[in-house]
Amino acid sequence: MTSQLRVSLGKMGFGCMGLTAFYGPAVPNAHGVAVMRAAFDGGCRMFDTAEIYQQFGEQVPGTYRYNEELVGAFIKSLIGDGKARDEFVIATKFFPRRDEESTPTALICSKRRSMKVWRDWASIPLISTMSIACILRML
Repeated sequence: MTSQLRVSLGKMGFGCMGLTAFYGPAVPNAHGVAVMRAAFDGGCRMFDTAEIYQQFGEQVPGTYRYNEELVGAFIKSLIGDGKARDEFVIATKFFPRRDEESTPTALICSKRRSMKVWRDWASIPLISTMSIACILRML
C-alpha cells in the first residue's frame, strides 16, 4: 500500500537559493526562516532547494552553509507550530559532486544526504523520490 500526499500548491513556489547562495552573502538563519515563513503565511506551499545551493569559501557567521539546512530549520518551525505535513512540499534537485558522475547511484546518494539533513523533522517525502524511481526503471 502506498501513501499519497495531497497538497494544494497554489500558483507560486518559493525559491530558497538566494537565502544562502549566489546573490550576495547569506542571510542570518533567523531571517531566512522568517522570510520563508512569510511566504508560507502568504499562501506559498512549495519550497525549492538543492544540495548545490551552498556558501562557497568562508561561511558567513550565524548562517548555515547549505540551503537545505536552512530549509530544514524552516520545516522544524512549521512542525513546531503544529502545521501538518500535508500543508507544504519541499522540492530538491540533484547535482553531482565533483567526485561523482551522473549515475543512479550518485542520485540516490544525493537524496540520502538530503534526508540526513532533514531526518529530525518529520517524515518528508521528496518530490525527487519519483524521479529516482523513474530513472532506475529506464536503466
